[in-house]
Amino acid sequence: MRTSILSTSLRHRPSTWMPSPLCAKAPGPTPHTPPSHHCRPITHSSVPALQSASEYIRLQTSPARRAHVPPPRGVYKDVGSILVAIGRNAQSVSGKFTGWNHFFTATSSSMKDELGITDAKLRKYILGWREWYKQGYDPVTIEIPKRRKKFLKVRAKVQQVRLKKQGLV
Repeated sequence: MRTSILSTSLRHRPSTWMPSPLCAKAPGPTPHTPPSHHCRPITHSSVPALQSASEYIRLQTSPARRAHVPPPRGVYKDVGSILVAIGRNAQSVSGKFTGWNHFFTATSSSMKDELGITDAKLRKYILGWREWYKQGYDPVTIEIPKRRKKFLKVRAKVQQVRLKKQGLV
């Protein structure tokens, strides 16, 4: 009987895996209880959504997964409502999809060539949320974080030093 290298290396290694203490609901205060601001929900999903997604998750082959079109659920009855919910100006391309089936079967290249969605980041964002919807998660808006102006204070100080050297301050 042959064993793989991975199974033999894991067999002799002591188990160091432990469940993450974040959001663990342990009775009473423990040293591993996180502050309440660490226990925010990451994803939103309903029980019927997860039940309908279970058949999608059971599909083994890639073509069958690509061809799977989930039924509309909750407040998401059309393509526009999903694109409005995910934000980032995705609703601007909602008119380019002809229907529910077209939205869930369009590939990235067909979105670019046939539908004219040239922004690659937007295409990837839509495709990502489409996959999450197939897996049973409800869309939520994820804002792009604003970039800090890192070097403004440093630039001002450097400029003041230069002006002092030139005798202008």
